[in-house]
Amino acid sequence: ASQFKKTDAFEFWTGDLARAWSLYNRAANSGHARAQCRIGFAYQQGLFHQTIDYEASLKGYRAAADGDDNSAQSDSLI
Repeated sequence: ASQFKKTDAFEFWTGDLARAWSLYNRAANSGHARAQCRIGFAYQQGLFHQTIDYEASLKGYRAAADGDDNSAQSDSLI
């Protein structure tokens, strides 16, 4: 949870999107469901300078839903 809060700080307070993207991925890869959902949303919307990629988006949402992130289930329409 601490890693995710640190990531939010980079995204929202400093605007360092490259660092935030790196930290979101690190948290997601370690199983943090909310970070996985954020990755899915980023690919869905093309955030963090990512190309819209619906396959990657669903992968992130599914991983988050498997980790019991309820918002991932509704965001992705799984």
